[in-house]
Amino acid sequence: MKHFGYTLFVIGFLNFTCFCIIAAVIGGDAVGHGPIDGKYYVSSHGRRTEVSRSVYEYSWYHTRSTWVTHPLMAVGWYLVYSEEKKRKSKPAA
Repeated sequence: MKHFGYTLFVIGFLNFTCFCIIAAVIGGDAVGHGPIDGKYYVSSHGRRTEVSRSVYEYSWYHTRSTWVTHPLMAVGWYLVYSEEKKRKSKPAA
């Protein structure tokens, strides 16, 4: 179970790291708004950047993937933590 927890944590961490880097490069993410007058925008801290439809759609899906993998990262951390806690509480043989 410990290895499964590590795997979940690493997947969530890598996805979130990629999300942050890509959002910084393209100027934000595609959350909270749709196309405006046929143009697509990503935003970060109130600043909008026009992007192509494909970049917008990529950002839209990647953002939502973090909504799944971020909680999985927390579950993975909990699994590793609980396994370590069990291991430390067992008496030495």
